[in-house]
Amino acid sequence: METNAAQAATLALNEILFNDWKRSLRINEDLKKVSTEDVNKAFNKYVQEITWVYQGDTSKVNPALYRAMPANSKLPNSKVSGGNKN
Repeated sequence: METNAAQAATLALNEILFNDWKRSLRINEDLKKVSTEDVNKAFNKYVQEITWVYQGDTSKVNPALYRAMPANSKLPNSKVSGGNKN
């Protein structure tokens, strides 16, 4: 449900950046190939400093998840289940 302008911009951007306007047509399929494990690996590798903010009923969350962790500790395993099993 994108506008014509948004679709044209995506085609142009992919042509300029990647020399492949058809990439904009394949992006959905390419993203579906990324597993939850791949996302978690990238997150653990590249996200070093982040501040989490929860707005809502604090009785519904575990406060320990929002406390600072030592820099050398790994983030908890994802609670998200991926539909794509590669």
